[in-house]
Amino acid sequence: MAVSFGTDERGGSAAMPIPLSVTCLVGAAAVLATLLLVTAWAGHRVAAPIDLLVAALAVLVAGSRTLRVSDLVGTVSIGSLVVLASLVHLGTPEACVIGALGGLAAMVLSPERHRRPSAAMIFAVASLVITAWVAGQAFVLAGGLRDTFSVEGLAVPAFVAATAYYLVNATLVATVSHLTSGTNWRELLNISLGPTVVAFYAGAGLAVVLHVAWRLSGAWVLIASLPIAYAIHLALARQTSEQPATPPPSP
Repeated sequence: MAVSFGTDERGGSAAMPIPLSVTCLVGAAAVLATLLLVTAWAGHRVAAPIDLLVAALAVLVAGSRTLRVSDLVGTVSIGSLVVLASLVHLGTPEACVIGALGGLAAMVLSPERHRRPSAAMIFAVASLVITAWVAGQAFVLAGGLRDTFSVEGLAVPAFVAATAYYLVNATLVATVSHLTSGTNWRELLNISLGPTVVAFYAGAGLAVVLHVAWRLSGAWVLIASLPIAYAIHLALARQTSEQPATPPPSP
């Protein structure tokens, strides 16, 4: 999910200056994301570079197809599906990179790119790196194993990872939106959580199916998964269109 950072409904310049608290939060998120990337990749070797390249191309396409949730919370896309699939199929370091690319795609390649100040771009990339890393830790702590096809070793940890991804991403977005606009944090969290639940949990299921099918049959399964991904995109579009009006700022 990408935050609008107070841009107006017509696009163009920001409707309000970015508060110092938001600037500090964005800077802290950028530093933390950098540290997590460096730590995750220290001594790590890419076992499947072709798979990583395919995932990178997929998230650039998926991440650019953004759907507007509200003017305060911003946009969402099915790029999370690719991040979760990368986490299950490749690992946490690769998922962090795919998450960063997904955030960058939402900022630079989406139809709403003209609405994005630089702080929003930095936050989008950093928050998705942090989110992917937390999801990766959740996958491991839940007993996730990429060399098994069992429900306990693959499916359950994938859904635990999706839950962590879902909650952390929504919390970060609601927090920065609250600091930017002054709108009630819980209301923003509800708006952030509402339209994304289908994408995150469908993405977890699709990630498991893709991982197993890819290992058994090869990369052609990516083509077979496109109709499913598109159906999830349509479901997400329907949910975002049914979102209530943006709540007023808190007194």
